[in-house]
Amino acid sequence: MENLYDELKKLCKMENAREDWADYRDNLTKIITGDSVKRTNVMIIGVGDCNDLDLKILSDHFDLICLADKSLPDVPGLCDKYNIDTEKRKNIFGRTIDLIGISDNTYRKIADEITSFMNRDKKIPDISNLADFVIKKYTDMYKDAVPDFTDSDDGYDYVIISGVYSQLFNMPAMMWDVFSEQYQNDDGETATVYHEISKITDKKIPSINDYLLKISKRGLITVNEAKRVGRRGAVEGAYQFFKDIQRRLDDSLVDIKTSEKLLWPFDVTQSKLYEMSYIHLTNS
Repeated sequence: MENLYDELKKLCKMENAREDWADYRDNLTKIITGDSVKRTNVMIIGVGDCNDLDLKILSDHFDLICLADKSLPDVPGLCDKYNIDTEKRKNIFGRTIDLIGISDNTYRKIADEITSFMNRDKKIPDISNLADFVIKKYTDMYKDAVPDFTDSDDGYDYVIISGVYSQLFNMPAMMWDVFSEQYQNDDGETATVYHEISKITDKKIPSINDYLLKISKRGLITVNEAKRVGRRGAVEGAYQFFKDIQRRLDDSLVDIKTSEKLLWPFDVTQSKLYEMSYIHLTNS
């Protein structure tokens, strides 16, 4: 039987993303190339399958591109995907970077431990017991996490991070949603678990921003969900990013060079459309 974590990871991947995001990808890539100096270098964090950025256009614009993600990106595969010529491929390389420091195996272990707890608790099912157990497990997991910020101390002219902040802390909430569905009553336990995850996110985001701003010589280019169209409420992770950046603006630590709005058709089948906030930050 597949671990819950692996099942949920599959849900985060949009099968038709390259086709569905074509206009968004073109618009975002044009904004970036028009908002950065040509013949410079860049690191793209959380590159994944690179469906939201046109790597061919970026390879024509930047002299050197570092593709970074939690797992080592498939650089040859991405170069094939965007038909990048042989000479340009020499200037594209991959590296791992883990902004949180929680491995796949840690998530799997947490999922198994919560499942075992629920099996033991079956005689007297109590969602409050589950919430207490889950909160402790999540708190310990993040406390023990060691981010991997290692080998880019020299930095890059630009760092691009697009659609990543909302993904950094989404797995604990997704797991809770699945587990809590098996209980009939919810007297505020879901709100409590979400609140604890939000508190953890509040603590973690500033150190991530510290690191990204430190290694961005000319600018940190960020793209985050301002809101889901047709829904009320902020997007977790993105919300904490905006809050931390506002604090830095108030303290005159950063400046906004450019700010744009785009629409991202994240999941066409589920009508999930996000208003994205493009913000190009520079250190003051």
